[in-house]
Amino acid sequence: MGTLVNDLKDLELNGVTLPDGKVYKGTLCAIAGDNLGSHSIGGFVENFSRSSHFCRYCDISREAFYADPLIQAQNAQMMANLSEEIKEIICKTLPNLSEETQWQIILKLQSSGLESKEDLKYVQQEDIADLLPVIQRRKLLDAFKLDGKRPKPVARRQMVRVLADEMRKYEANPTRAQCLTVVQNIIRQYPKSFADMTPDGLLLGRGYTSLLIQVKNRIENVNRDVSFSRHRSSTQKRGPTDTYGCTRFQPELPPEETDETVEQHRQRLGVTSWVQFPAAYRQSGQEA
Repeated sequence: MGTLVNDLKDLELNGVTLPDGKVYKGTLCAIAGDNLGSHSIGGFVENFSRSSHFCRYCDISREAFYADPLIQAQNAQMMANLSEEIKEIICKTLPNLSEETQWQIILKLQSSGLESKEDLKYVQQEDIADLLPVIQRRKLLDAFKLDGKRPKPVARRQMVRVLADEMRKYEANPTRAQCLTVVQNIIRQYPKSFADMTPDGLLLGRGYTSLLIQVKNRIENVNRDVSFSRHRSSTQKRGPTDTYGCTRFQPELPPEETDETVEQHRQRLGVTSWVQFPAAYRQSGQEA
């Protein structure tokens, strides 16, 4: 496979120059094949019936697989995934480290009892002292602790709920500026846990954007439920609406009026309407 690997590296770095002078670079993304073909290309054993280690994804032995195929296979797969996750952290922290040294570190940690990514925070410098210089050990241990301190999404959402409830005890609807002050203090005290960072550990912007959005959205969602309930309760207490005609057609009389005086006013207005106005109409008609 050495010749193929060298050609692929040359294609990635130098590319192919076409007659028009343009250079095109390429790379190998994936190889599709059946079990036998994939083992052949990768240089693994091609005898699946008698070989001791027949899996190209993990190092499970045939004896362990026959003893308990499900549990042993799952454990082996979990350790293989853990190895890949640790290798990814090492590559991001120490990109110039050789692959051989990377696997030596992984095997050393696994032989020391490492079972999950959460165990990375217990790694000490003396555990890998024979594999890396001092500065590289410090960088790698910082990366291990940073990776282990990031809360899971479920725990982060729960923290946002608790934070929003505590803020609403003092202000029912905190403004964005008030939320920003609280979030900035959290990021300042716990940047490795809640700040916005790239996979390489670099701070994105000022680090508080995503947490600020989560807190403000949570407060708005809670207040939306409260405003809906208030709206429903207020609509139930409203009086009749003037949709057609007058809903209060007989109001209370003023203190200086009685039923008799109101009747006198009504009669006087009636006489004016039926006597004076028709006469006025007739007079205007004669003038015309």
